[in-house]
Parts: sequence; structure tokens; C-alpha cells
Amino acid sequence: MSRVLNSITDGINPSDRVARKLSDLKYGGQFGLSEEIGFAEKDGTFSANWMSNQAFISGQTIAVVLEAPEFFEFMPNKTVLVESLKALIELHAEKIDGLETTLTVETASHELNGSGAVVMDEVVRVTETRAEPTFTFREKLGRSIQRFLNLWIIYGIGDPHNRNIPRVTQLPGYDANANPWNEAMSGATILFFETDITHTRVEAAWLAGGCKPTSDGGVTSRKDLTASGEMKEYSIKFTSLMDTTENAMVIAQTWLDALVRNNFNVDTLPTFVNGVDADLRDDKAQAGFNLGSGNAVK
Repeated sequence: MSRVLNSITDGINPSDRVARKLSDLKYGGQFGLSEEIGFAEKDGTFSANWMSNQAFISGQTIAVVLEAPEFFEFMPNKTVLVESLKALIELHAEKIDGLETTLTVETASHELNGSGAVVMDEVVRVTETRAEPTFTFREKLGRSIQRFLNLWIIYGIGDPHNRNIPRVTQLPGYDANANPWNEAMSGATILFFETDITHTRVEAAWLAGGCKPTSDGGVTSRKDLTASGEMKEYSIKFTSLMDTTENAMVIAQTWLDALVRNNFNVDTLPTFVNGVDADLRDDKAQAGFNLGSGNAVK
């Protein structure tokens, strides 16, 4: 194992607060004059240099709801809304796009001697891309997803029919003096992160505060007797204040460390049926195979 561990480092950034395991760039380079797939260290140990060429393969994003919008507190079906939000974000999203963290260095150029060939670039600004998560949902029976997002917008963000006043403010349980309106009222706190292949280490993380949908997906209909029916799919962009610092990594790693891993092995889970239906047991069925009285699988 030492030949592998020799080329693994714990990280190089002094700001890191989450343990990392990554390839040491001192090892593995194969694009010089010739390849070097293995070599002896100064202490006599052997390093499998080729193993350091293992490529990084990105994993799947995990979304976790940390806080529900506070306006749920004043809704008559608060528990249903909280559970629906958690399931919608964590379990029903088929795709989550728009999560990125890219630094861009902006420069300004000036010539040194007027020839046009000798130019210096000066750094004028360093920027970071804004992460804007976009969820893809496939609609469920009864338009349950669109209806939930519609409620979130009308009751918690703004009702287009009354000058964008959130409808929850008109419910008897809401007191504007005791509960002044703020971003936490309308937005959720959602943690996005990606793990390594062992699902024990966080590779990247984004913490979205005041996260809310910018659309309910819409309701459309049509008539075309020559066409088939259509499944509805929504691509919903969420707006938020996004934290991409090491703080997001710490929260994600803490959550991952506490995760209960009961259902990772599907072979240990029960299936959707546990026996023979009562109408088919004890010779009640007149055709096909019968187990006989007293021998039915329960």
C-alpha cells in the first residue's frame, strides 16, 4: 500500500478545514521525454507512478434541505409542506444543473514600445461565477409538483393578482409586527455537495440561502387528435445567495459524517410484496397452481 500512499497528499491550501485526499502533483507526470511508470524513492521504497495518473471523475450532486421557508409556519398544512419540500428537492429532481465555482482573472493590456508585439497584461479584477441551481422535474399525477411550486410562489413570494403581496400575509395566523417580512420567509436553505467514490469525503459544496423558485413550471394544454399525450417536464431555476467558501464544505462534511447509511445495500431491503394475496391462497382460486390449505406463503 505504501507505493500508493506515497503519491497521496492531504491538501495544499492552508484555508482547508475539511480533510482531503488528493493526488500529489509531484508524482505521475508522463508527458515528458519518456514515461516513468514506477521509480524508487530515496528511502528505497517503490512508487507506482502510473497510479497517480488516475483521472478525477465527477460524481452526482446531492441536495439537502436544511431550512424550510418560514412562511410555512403560518400555513394550516405546515407539516405536509415541509415534508413535500424535502422530498421534492432531495428525491424528485431528476437533474440539478448550474452549480459551478470558477475564478476568472480579468486583465487590461498596454503596449510597451508601440510595435504592437510587446504587450503587458495587468490584472484589473478577479471574479467568481455565480452558481444558479436549475432543477429538472418530471410532473407527477395531478400536477403535484406544479401545484406545490405555485403555492410556494403565491403564498410565500408574491401573488400577481394583488400587487405581489405574499398571500400568507392575509392568513389569520400571520402577524406582520411580530414577524416582519424578510428573505427567510420566502426562501429555503439548501446544501448542495458532491462526494468522492466512497461517499465519505466531500469534494465540492454550495450553500444556498434564501433559495426560491423563479417559476412554477406553468400549466399548458392543447388539442391535437393525431398526437399522443405528453409527459410534463419542468426546468426550474432557483435564485439564492450562494456561499462557496470553505464554510459550505465544513457543513457538508459534517452532514455526510452524520448520515445514516441503512439502505445502501438494496439486497437487504424488502421487496414490494411479501407473499400470496389472500384471494389466491388456500385453494380459493379454481385455476392454476394451489399451495393447499395450511401451506400458503404468508
